[in-house]
Amino acid sequence: MNETNNLYSQDNSEFVNASIMQLRLDSEKVLDRLRLFLEGMRYMTNLNDEGNQITTKVEVTKPNANIEGINSLMSFLETKINPQVVQGFFPSDARGNSEEYKLYICAVHDDLIDTLWANNKAWEVKDDDLGLICDTFMGLIEPFMTRLIGDGERKSYSQTMKVSENNTTKESGGFNLFSKPRGN
Repeated sequence: MNETNNLYSQDNSEFVNASIMQLRLDSEKVLDRLRLFLEGMRYMTNLNDEGNQITTKVEVTKPNANIEGINSLMSFLETKINPQVVQGFFPSDARGNSEEYKLYICAVHDDLIDTLWANNKAWEVKDDDLGLICDTFMGLIEPFMTRLIGDGERKSYSQTMKVSENNTTKESGGFNLFSKPRGN
């Protein structure tokens, strides 16, 4: 007698890949750190009386802008740093250079300078802090946007999203539902 065992095995690559994709596309932690920078805050972790870790926001310096300015600057930044934007594309030449990337970065830099300059009084941004804010934002935007050069980011998704399936059929003694009947 023959017996067929269908074994279906699946690894946890879907879960792992989903986690990796989430890490690659998540921009909330980075944006949160920039908000803290504008607010003049830091996260501090201390132990409470029971020995548990408690994380709180602590003011370490004066804010770089008022609430309106912080929200406006974060809105500006969120249009540049988000999961949808990172899936874009800047064509590149054979050496990996992208003229479109360079033009985009220059335009973002100019827009940021114009926005800061036009609103620094209303947002209570000190003239001395304009360069610091601009440099800090551009220091994040420039490398983040390099992910779009040459379509490398989207190409790398294919490896991350690859799912592995195995289907094994094993024959051994016993009843086989799919075999031809004997003797008749």
